[in-house]
This record gives sequence, structure tokens and C-alpha cells, in this order.
Amino acid sequence: MIATAFLFALAAPGGAQTAKSVEVDPSRVYTPTGITVKAGDKVAVTAEGRVEFGVGPGELGPNGIPWGPRCSEITKQQPRNSSWPAPGLPCWSLFARVGAGDPIAIGTGATFTAKTNGQLRLGVNDNYAGDNTGSFTVAVGVNVPATATTEAPGGTPGPGATAGDEGGSNTGLFIIIGVVVLLGLLLLLFLLRRRGRDDEEQPVREPAPQLAPVAAAAAAVPDAELERPEPVPSAPGILVAPPDPESIDVNIFEVEFINGLQLRVGYNHFPDGTPVNWRVLQSRKPMAVGSFVAQGGGSTNHFETASLGVKLEGRDTHPDGADVQFDWSVNGVPFRYSVRRDPNC
Repeated sequence: MIATAFLFALAAPGGAQTAKSVEVDPSRVYTPTGITVKAGDKVAVTAEGRVEFGVGPGELGPNGIPWGPRCSEITKQQPRNSSWPAPGLPCWSLFARVGAGDPIAIGTGATFTAKTNGQLRLGVNDNYAGDNTGSFTVAVGVNVPATATTEAPGGTPGPGATAGDEGGSNTGLFIIIGVVVLLGLLLLLFLLRRRGRDDEEQPVREPAPQLAPVAAAAAAVPDAELERPEPVPSAPGILVAPPDPESIDVNIFEVEFINGLQLRVGYNHFPDGTPVNWRVLQSRKPMAVGSFVAQGGGSTNHFETASLGVKLEGRDTHPDGADVQFDWSVNGVPFRYSVRRDPNC
């Protein structure tokens, strides 16, 4: 199915088209695709792979389990859970979301017309993502016409083709080129993964000297526990500066727990529509996960309050309190931020 999506993109003549392969990480609610979609764009998504969902449903494919009583029966066996990111869609299934729009069911494959502008994200509809392993491999095509197919199974001409069509030879050439390019992409992906494993064994180098102003700005923050968000290294020891000047002012200025049952986050300077993932840990064990979509931008303060689905213990039981970790992406540049708080404060 993924190969078919790539062939669609390569065989289609003209038009603003995009085709991309994305590896969906099931341990987080959303995985950004890096693709910006406009209202009215035609989006085609196909998926394959298996994910082990830990305590509960076990190993499933992208279709998950139909929403209904069986989902509730399985979640009753789990020691903890949070809210579903896409209630009403199949449990533990793959879905998509454009900007701050409504979730869209995908499963092993779906085609839809975008209703809003924004970044296309892929999500896993799981009420607790912290114990998931495996992945879904997804092919995304934007504005790729279905008439790009040349021949249906069994030798029957596909949509847009007719017997004796003079363009048949050109279509065959497109297919040959598509196969060659696809093989090249697969070889490139193999080499990149191998290089990534080699890089993990190399010692971490110090950040590049030109990024010293970023470190100095982080040291100037009054709260000793509050670390200024920094870009995630794109290669060992090398930090990538964000291309959007406004993103340099990203700030999470308030993180607190309410009775150990809710998480309250205050923020500003996030670009409007930025998806932010959060995770709460105690004694290094995941307790709750969730996400929200940042609003506004600039210096206006915004607040988000989320239910944890569990009761956190205070420092009388856990002296280290609880750690809250955040991650998000601005213009394709990933960021991380973490802070420690007492759940009973």
C-alpha cells in the first residue's frame, strides 16, 4: 500500500503534489508529518505495521478496535488511563488531524478533503500511550489524483486509462521511473537507519560555540527549576536553531498540579496551532500522558488544565515529587522541556 502511494505521486503529471513516508511513534499521542495542508486539499493516507499496546488489547494493526463496549471492558483491566484523544473513533487506531481541526479516522487507509489550514499530524487513539512499543509506517499523499493509476489488477485499465490510449507508453515509463525512485528511497532509508545506529555509539560532543547566547539566556531565568526550551540535537552534539524568530520566545511559565489530580500549564509565545505533548512521571515511571494545541501567539498568556486520570502521591511518599516533560515542534524543529513539582502543592 505504501509503494502504491509513492507510485501515485510519481506517476501523476503536474499539480501541487506531496508524497511522504512517516514513522508513527505510538508512545506519544501525536507524530508531526512536517506537511502543511490547506483547506480543500485532497489527502490520501495508507498505513501498515503492528503496535503492542501493553496492558489491555495487546498487539493491533492501524484499524484498532471499533469504539464500543469492548473498549470499556479492556480499559477496566488497566491500572491507569487518561482521556481518549479521539473519542468515538476506533480504540487504539490510527487517526489524522489538520491543525486544531477534528480527528479523522484513518486505520489502514483513508482519503479526505482538508477543511482547515494547518500541519498534518498522525495520532494513535490510546487512553495511555506510555507503555506502547512498535510503530505504524504511513504513506501520505496530498493532491495526488487517483487517475494516476495506469492498470488495475488482472490487466484491466485503471481509472483515467482506455484501451489503445496513445499515452500508454508514457504511463509505462512513469511506472518504471517510479519503481526505480522507490528502490532508491528504500536504499537511502536503510543507509540512514544504519548511520543512526552508528551515531548512537559515538560520544556526545559539546554544543557548537555559536549557540552560547542560547545557553546564557537559559541561565538568566529566575526560577532555578525552570529550564529554557532548547532545540533537540539533529545530530550528536549539534543544535539546530529554529527558522521562525518568534519561536525563540517560546515560554512555559507555569506548571503546577491541582490536588494531585489535574495538571495546569501556563504558556505564551507559542505559534498558534502548535501541538504540545506532555507526560508525568514519578520515580521515573510514566503516570499520565496527554496533549493540547497552543493558542494565540506573542506575549498573551494562555492556560490549559488537564485531568491526569490518576491520583499522584505527594513528597511525603515520593521525596522527588513528580516530573513533567513537554515536547513540541516549530517549523519542523523539535523542542523538549521538563520541570519537577510537588503534586500536593
